[in-house]
Amino acid sequence: MNNIVKHTLVFASILSIMPIMANAQTDKDSVRYDLKLDTVHVTARRPIIKTEGSKDIVHVKGSYLGKLGNLGNMLVATPGISTVGQNMYEVVGKGAPKYYVDGREVTSQDIFKTIKSSNIDRIEIEREPGGKYPAGTNAVINIITIRPLTDRISLDLYNTATFKRKVSDNPSFEFKANKGVWTSSLTYDYATFGNLNKETYFTEIAHPDYTFRSDESNNNYMRSFSHTVTFANDINFSPNHRLSLVYNYAHEKEHTNDTETLTYKDRTKTTLMDVIRKENTLSNQNTFSMSYAGKTGKTRTCFYPPTIPSLTMTQNTQATRQTGRHYTTTTHLPITMANTILLP
Repeated sequence: MNNIVKHTLVFASILSIMPIMANAQTDKDSVRYDLKLDTVHVTARRPIIKTEGSKDIVHVKGSYLGKLGNLGNMLVATPGISTVGQNMYEVVGKGAPKYYVDGREVTSQDIFKTIKSSNIDRIEIEREPGGKYPAGTNAVINIITIRPLTDRISLDLYNTATFKRKVSDNPSFEFKANKGVWTSSLTYDYATFGNLNKETYFTEIAHPDYTFRSDESNNNYMRSFSHTVTFANDINFSPNHRLSLVYNYAHEKEHTNDTETLTYKDRTKTTLMDVIRKENTLSNQNTFSMSYAGKTGKTRTCFYPPTIPSLTMTQNTQATRQTGRHYTTTTHLPITMANTILLP
């Protein structure tokens, strides 16, 4: 069998008599067994690891690595790779790597679940990436499949909900499809966030003949809604040439209602102020970007343009309205001899 080393370990020993004592009440009450083991055969399969310069080639097919379910589980048990978090791996001594499947770079973490370990022939761990990889690449893990990945389609659904006085909800979905040279993904994210904040303050200042008091009550309610749509497409004209098109739409609406009540009371008058502020904010943003990546030679990769350009159209609308009331009531003190001046 190619790429499989089968080690058969044969242990042959003549065991001396092994007494097993079962004490009951006295040493005389015992049971003794004589056991003699025949020859034991232990069979195991391990992956073949070859080193070519700075590259380690781990052959997966036929080894225990091919029976671990998916790529993520396999990397956990692969020599030379350490796990630093969920779906996060590092090449020992080199840090986080870039991932390639059959020579094509892949950035989505879906590969750790969607690629079956039984469909992997070998993985190549490049510790010293050459000029054919982008600058700043610490290490490369290239997954070579037994047969190239064929057309596929997938749908992922997510939702996060929280409650703190008001409900906040964040459902989303991601649709992906691969057909020949075309790979596309559509992501939709909806979020609604609510918050209610209540505050009450009062102040009292004592004077010899009266007490000044102020009361303030704030009730702030905020509600926001947002929609985000991302439509991404990759067209691989050949293994060395790729065109990427990305469209992003972001819509956000925020409503704030702030109610404030102020009361001032001194010796002769009471002042009441009610203020209601309402603010609505609306934002729409459309972004479109395009980029090209390709190889112009055996060791040179070009990106055009060097920085991905984007065409952005933004619409922002903000409206604020404030209403309220303000009135004062006066209390007349009775005239007494204590505050009356008698003229001659």
